[in-house]
Amino acid sequence: MLILSELKPRRIYAFEPSSQNFPLLKETVRLNALSNVVLVKKSLGAKRGRTRMYPYGVGSFVSEIYGRPKGEEVEVVSIDEFAKENALEVGLIKLNVEGSEYDVIAGARETIKTFRPILIVCLYHRGKDFFEIPKLVKELVPEYKLRFLCVNRRHPIFDRVLISYIDEPHSRSR
Repeated sequence: MLILSELKPRRIYAFEPSSQNFPLLKETVRLNALSNVVLVKKSLGAKRGRTRMYPYGVGSFVSEIYGRPKGEEVEVVSIDEFAKENALEVGLIKLNVEGSEYDVIAGARETIKTFRPILIVCLYHRGKDFFEIPKLVKELVPEYKLRFLCVNRRHPIFDRVLISYIDEPHSRSR
């Protein structure tokens, strides 16, 4: 969020469902005077509903993914629903949602097809995501170029990120 704000987007929507972490996000926005950031205390998923979030240090994850029956009940919204309700034009979707990435992309199908935003998606939380998420992204927008980035060179399975984008031809000066 802090790095993205330096690019001066009109608006950044930051989702944080955890009651434990939401105040920390709010304080980060305040301390950095980020006037273009809109905080949303909801979880992202495939569709509207409710789920349980299990706290894990300064992070959290959807309880059912890792077999944890307890946790805080939180509201879930899909990107498609949120974008439609707020009349958004989406240019970038960045996801690090601790194993829920596939579901969030599934809930953003129409947004991705319509706006073809840049996607920055973490792939290392569940092994199958490395295979299933790129396949889903290409099904949604066959023109996407896919690039894989290793953020953590010391641990070959951690911090793998998928970057999806449309390779627009550059305008040439004449």
